[in-house]
Amino acid sequence: MDWLRRSGGSARGIVTATRGNHGQSQARAARAAGLAAKIVVPHGNSVEKNAAMRAFGAEVIEYGRDFDEARTEARRLAAETGLFLVPPFHEEIVRGVSSYGLELFTAVPDLDAV
Repeated sequence: MDWLRRSGGSARGIVTATRGNHGQSQARAARAAGLAAKIVVPHGNSVEKNAAMRAFGAEVIEYGRDFDEARTEARRLAAETGLFLVPPFHEEIVRGVSSYGLELFTAVPDLDAV
């Protein structure tokens, strides 16, 4: 979300598809950045993960029988609403997630195990 805000775009929010973990992180980050989050999950998705995404401020939309159908709906919603589509393996997500190792080892350089 930090990258999205700094990129100078006018995104009002994000839309993504998930089975839960990616959606939770996106919902939390969007809320922290002051952006709306629409998270598309397949029907029958984990009730607990859906509740967690809602608790982080996302609008959870149940659509389709599986992840692929949910992902297709997320693309459609992004095109229809102008929200930024965040695929699970977006380059900026990978970059952000991978930076935790550097941050951890910088903060605590003498770790014996992670």
